[in-house]
Amino acid sequence: MREAKRATLSRAEVLAHEVAHVAKYHSINGIRQTLIAQGVMAGVLGTGSDALTKAGANIAANLILKHGDRGQELESDGLGAAYAYKLGYDP
Repeated sequence: MREAKRATLSRAEVLAHEVAHVAKYHSINGIRQTLIAQGVMAGVLGTGSDALTKAGANIAANLILKHGDRGQELESDGLGAAYAYKLGYDP
């Protein structure tokens, strides 16, 4: 019985965490930032750049954009715990 209760709590925590991502528009903001970064890189590099230069620029843009991921995860952890608690789970 204890195992089943723990499994249910784990699922509730994961679901609440993912709902928090949606509630805070993390995916939409990530897409927006990616499109902006791609536009900036295209403007800086132009259309005639070689493949190696483009690959390096993409890596740089990804590293810059990944910086916000940790903050989004922490935000979703906290908000997800609050959601789960409001639903009667003790995270």
